[in-house]
Amino acid sequence: MKTYEQFLTERLKSMESFNKKVVKILYEVIEPTDIKLDTYISSMISYSINTKYGKLSISLHTNKSEVYSIFIRFDIPRLAFSDEEIRNEMNHYSGKWNIHMMEEGEALLLFTDRLHMIKK
Repeated sequence: MKTYEQFLTERLKSMESFNKKVVKILYEVIEPTDIKLDTYISSMISYSINTKYGKLSISLHTNKSEVYSIFIRFDIPRLAFSDEEIRNEMNHYSGKWNIHMMEEGEALLLFTDRLHMIKK
């Protein structure tokens, strides 16, 4: 049986791997010149992208969560609100368009789909 410490160590490695995959997708779908690294500290990395709906912030946390999360937020939600697909999934007031999934593959696929939505 695993100890709690072993579980946390494995989970942290899993999150690091997930975050690397998210960044790889970001750079494959969005032009690298359109991506800005905003924050890089031990517990978080964040990027911003200028989109047709204004600035979109993407943050990844390097915590030991049991859920695969990508924190996404439009700075000016009303600009993104004009797109029906986005409007149906984002928080209309805060501009949050977060992804929280139990399965890594599902989270990565949804993230890829959302990046393609903002490229239209």
